Amino acid sequence: MKKILLITVGLSFAFLSSAQFLRFGLTGGVSSSSVQVSDIVTTDDNTAEYHINTFNPAVGFHFGGFARITVSKFFLQPQVLFSSTGGEVKIREVKFDTTFFRNQRFNRVDIPVLAGYKLGFLRLEAGPVATFTLSRKNDLFDWAGYKEDFNAASIGYQAGLGVDLLKKVTIDLKYEGSLSKLGKGVTIGERTYPLDSRTNQWIVSLGLFL
Repeated sequence: MKKILLITVGLSFAFLSSAQFLRFGLTGGVSSSSVQVSDIVTTDDNTAEYHINTFNPAVGFHFGGFARITVSKFFLQPQVLFSSTGGEVKIREVKFDTTFFRNQRFNRVDIPVLAGYKLGFLRLEAGPVATFTLSRKNDLFDWAGYKEDFNAASIGYQAGLGVDLLKKVTIDLKYEGSLSKLGKGVTIGERTYPLDSRTNQWIVSLGLFL
């Protein structure tokens, strides 16, 4: 037991003595996001069938703050960001063979916690991201009595590369994907259908250490 305690204390001191930086900064950037949907919806009386699919990505933005804790070549970087994402979906009404398009937009707070490793001038980073939806703008609301039943929070992941320039500037390129469903589904008319609209995106960020 004493040996374990001594080893733990020794490792703790080694960790603290290796800690080089605790730095804070501001960050912002743009994203290319798409709403990932692929489903077939049929109305209650089976008179209409709709195919709903992902179509064009949308340009989004984000801004917020971050901290970085560096230990040797390893680092931990939590962030708190406001972001706006979305995308366009394509809807085809099978009976009349008509196609139309609708946009979805999500305003949200993202909290990614990235762990990484410095490899030369590059940083490799990955970690979970918690998302809290603040508001939604959905052009589907004016179509066929459409209603959403989405969760207020979801879990995803981010992974990517970064570089630091002139000790003050940081640039990151990341991909974000979903690990949980955004909600139970959608309601058209009087019936609820299991439709999962996940938002995936590429993110480019520019950060400045304070």
